Amino acid sequence: METLRVQISNAVNELQKMLKFLSGGEEETRLRRLRSLYFGLWQQVILQEIDNQTAEYRAAVESLLRASDTAQAAQEDKNLVSVAIAELDQAVAAVEKVLR
Repeated sequence: METLRVQISNAVNELQKMLKFLSGGEEETRLRRLRSLYFGLWQQVILQEIDNQTAEYRAAVESLLRASDTAQAAQEDKNLVSVAIAELDQAVAAVEKVLR
């Protein structure tokens, strides 16, 4: 079974790769903000005992997988950067729902 920790780490890795080809602007600012959010979520996931059998948990993992895949695709197609940012935002919301 996929874990939140691993998927958060994967999303951050893809986000970092996206940051390498952006040079300033709103998209870079949003990605840097998202990176900070992901690091905070990763720490919370480590510290909390989370039931990995819930629908919210599975939805968060799926959202993280989609976000990572889209971020990876955006590295090849710059037109997907805004889509990747939106997916990364949605994944943050999904993980936050699990942590409540």
